[in-house]
Amino acid sequence: MTMKKLYFILITYFGAFTISFGQSLDISIEIAPPYPVELDYYLENADNLFITMTNKLNTSQDVYYQVRLTGDNGIDLHTFPSYKPGSPVTFQPFETKMYTGTNMSMDFPFSYPDDIDISSLTQEQYDFITFYRSLPEGTYELCVRALDYTTDVPISVGCSASFQVLYADAPYIYMPANGEEVIATENSLVNIGWEPPFVSNPGIANFEYTLEIVDITNDPFGDIELLFANPGTYEVLYKENLLTPIYNYTFHQKISS
Repeated sequence: MTMKKLYFILITYFGAFTISFGQSLDISIEIAPPYPVELDYYLENADNLFITMTNKLNTSQDVYYQVRLTGDNGIDLHTFPSYKPGSPVTFQPFETKMYTGTNMSMDFPFSYPDDIDISSLTQEQYDFITFYRSLPEGTYELCVRALDYTTDVPISVGCSASFQVLYADAPYIYMPANGEEVIATENSLVNIGWEPPFVSNPGIANFEYTLEIVDITNDPFGDIELLFANPGTYEVLYKENLLTPIYNYTFHQKISS
């Protein structure tokens, strides 16, 4: 598995620790919708994640972070208890630090999967995450714990509100029709018409869709699901951030006959 920095903290509920130490840091974690399912999004640039930490003391503190992600589906991913970075994060008296998923690499330097304990995953969960590079559907909670860098004693913990990772049926693409031949045009414009699936879950209203297109005209590929999960040398055209209820999109792409 490719080694990548885990910028979106894989964390969960550390409630058992909250009764055993005073909170010398205030930790607030917010995750804004929509909640993508793709693992690589959380590994690389989770820009919907916001963490605020404030030193409540009039003295400086040297700390490091341990993190965890749990779900009601049995997912439990967390940094190993033995994990400790090579240098501390220093808080000056009453200092506030703000993090997003795009600026956390220095203070959260652990890597996936080297520093993450995945032993609690079932084989089915492990295969799903590895093959699809996505989180299984479920309700998750995200927490981070700060420990004193010298003594390794926990000094604070903070958790996000629970958030849902949901999967919906694929939208229905009605233009071009299935099997229709797309003719090259002078301006190389292709109109894609689609309708969202009918769902009763209100969480689907927060979904964003990504259109992926692969040209297999000269090289047919039998297993389409496998192709999009692992396109290999096939070039994939992406159109991201498609929101309901707008159904028609136009993209520019050279078309080869």
